[in-house]
Amino acid sequence: MSSRTFWRLIFWYALVVLWAKPLAAQGPEFPQRAQEIVNQLYQRNVALAEGDDDQRRALTRMMIEQIVCEFGTDYGGKSADPTRPFSKDSIALKTGGKLYSWDWQNGSTRRPQIPPFRYDISDQTFIPVGCVQHLNQPAPGTPMPPAPSPAPTPAIDLGPVLQRLDQILGLTQQDLTRSEQTFEQLQRQHVDLAAQVAAHDDEPSWLRKHWRGITELLGGSLAVWLTTRAQQDQ
Repeated sequence: MSSRTFWRLIFWYALVVLWAKPLAAQGPEFPQRAQEIVNQLYQRNVALAEGDDDQRRALTRMMIEQIVCEFGTDYGGKSADPTRPFSKDSIALKTGGKLYSWDWQNGSTRRPQIPPFRYDISDQTFIPVGCVQHLNQPAPGTPMPPAPSPAPTPAIDLGPVLQRLDQILGLTQQDLTRSEQTFEQLQRQHVDLAAQVAAHDDEPSWLRKHWRGITELLGGSLAVWLTTRAQQDQ
């Protein structure tokens, strides 16, 4: 790159910066939400964006109508003068005694391309546009509907429940009392049985006391009988 070309580039760059800076310093920035509106309505209406001038004007008006709903009537359309038609791609803002505009559409690609600066067009004509909802956004200042109140919780009558619990507790107490009585009765029976077993061990029955004598008597009688029988057989 020659030195001459380099300095020519520097000159044009400085000229662009000096020209764009005053424009960028004028008026407010285009709101981020407004850019979202432009993009959303473009995506829903690409055929209008790529159509003839009247179709592009229809889409631009839709965008402005939605912006007016969300940002107020300071936004609108514009025309070069009262005898010219509604701009096909400009969104205007009237504020501080001045009129500004942004061209939302790239003339070649027909896609959204809002520049980082706005134009001071105070010598042109502002066209008011009414609010029309296209994205189901509430209009500014519209009170939000109150959130539905939660359904009141019905009062619960605990009387029957408590009464039933008392009945169950009473039955349980009765069962416990009967169990204690049965246990005490079994204890007494156990004591009586133990006493009887001890008495039986200490004082055995008549048969147990005389069993040896009986067995001896029977044994002797059997021996006598066997001896007598043997003698008779001889």
